[in-house]
Amino acid sequence: MKRLVLFAALISLASSISANASTPSLPLERIDRFIDERRVLAGVPGISVVMVQNDQIVYSHGYGLANLATKTPMTDATLLEIGSTTKSMTALAVMQLVEAGKLELDQTVKYYLPWFTTADKNHLSDKITLRQCLTHTSGLSDESIPHDTAMDDLALERFVRSFKNSKLEFAPGRKTKYSNFGYAVLGLIVQKVSDVSFETYLNQNLFKPLEMQRTTLDPKIASELGLAQGYRGTPGGSFKATPRQLGRLGVPAGSLTASSAREVGNYLIMELNGGQFHGRKIVGAASLLETQKAQVDYHFAIATYNLTHEIKYGFGWRVFESRGLNLVAHNGTVGRMGSVFLLAPKEKLGVAILWNLEVEGLDLELMLGLLDFLRNDASAILPIPSSTRAEPTIKTRLEPFTGTYTSSEGMIEVRINAKNQLELQKFDAILKLEATGKTNFVVRDAGDFNWRFRHLKLEFKPTSKGMGLELEGKAYAIRK
Repeated sequence: MKRLVLFAALISLASSISANASTPSLPLERIDRFIDERRVLAGVPGISVVMVQNDQIVYSHGYGLANLATKTPMTDATLLEIGSTTKSMTALAVMQLVEAGKLELDQTVKYYLPWFTTADKNHLSDKITLRQCLTHTSGLSDESIPHDTAMDDLALERFVRSFKNSKLEFAPGRKTKYSNFGYAVLGLIVQKVSDVSFETYLNQNLFKPLEMQRTTLDPKIASELGLAQGYRGTPGGSFKATPRQLGRLGVPAGSLTASSAREVGNYLIMELNGGQFHGRKIVGAASLLETQKAQVDYHFAIATYNLTHEIKYGFGWRVFESRGLNLVAHNGTVGRMGSVFLLAPKEKLGVAILWNLEVEGLDLELMLGLLDFLRNDASAILPIPSSTRAEPTIKTRLEPFTGTYTSSEGMIEVRINAKNQLELQKFDAILKLEATGKTNFVVRDAGDFNWRFRHLKLEFKPTSKGMGLELEGKAYAIRK
């Protein structure tokens, strides 16, 4: 996933706040500060969030701007393109049709699309099943959806028929590799067996019963309803308004879905309550559980995911453990906007974040931070740099600080690199450190994570348990 880093623009806080007075008390000022400090640090024009507990939205809020040119505030009702978080919705559509007896998970794609084929010999693609498309084990390409803005009724089928010119990356079921193409196939099958367009199916069977009245798969309608402007960053640190680059061929994978934080909250309520929303059955509890259950191993890690275990994949959801909780989540991007949804099903807690610029790791840090606030335990939240002022550096011995450290977020490796620099690796983020004192260091370079970690101050301190590591004066990790 390609994302952008570090921008200078500081955008004002939007005033849209929604909270239900009957819900449990939340530290709203701390939540607002937590989100907006990181939004400003990352240079994101606008963010909207929703927090759900049991069957209620307990907080939803917008921060920054939906459109820089018009100074339109971001609110919890602003529409944004959500990207691949749509995949769990596509999976629900499949499960609804399984319940109706129209689909079988272990039936082949070819059974429903007799013309379906790839360029492989020995009819290899004939073995692909719906379950394999749901779990990214079909062998279909993991490439991004093509930048094709076609909006005609045949766009999706034309795209799936074009697979005849490509080979599978591996035999069906042999391994896991993320595939937007597999979800395009699922959407076309939903379309064929329901005898309505995929967009119509989701509108009738998901959005309408969930009272997601403004959620749409039609970019024209989204624009009329005030879709936020999406942006890309430029090397000079400014923003470039970016037009829509995707069309109907990628709708089931998430190319056009536009929704708001407030309406996504309704979707999360249903996901946390056995497929029910305010007494309406959207999907059966057993079917919903199947989507949220770990189905296959899935190798995916990012520095601010704060994970202690490997990630697995369900149907449209990543399944993992963090904070001692079993969680399901998925993120999405369309290059200029994106989202992340997170559920703690057992605890009945959920959060969603939507934004209009891509920044590496911001969505993941925010989702777990908001979960911490819902749990009334924000102790694991990483501090932000207290200053961006460059400090003079000194020479000091580096060897005493190397080794493997443990934290609530997992293992951290501190080592000396080939340039005789001390560096810290946290999942896929490598932080290059420079000494500002005998035991004090500052992050000088963090690659794609510069927006988040550059200027972060660290100190190594001996403790009764071993060498300790502090971030911005906060105890963080102990060397094994």
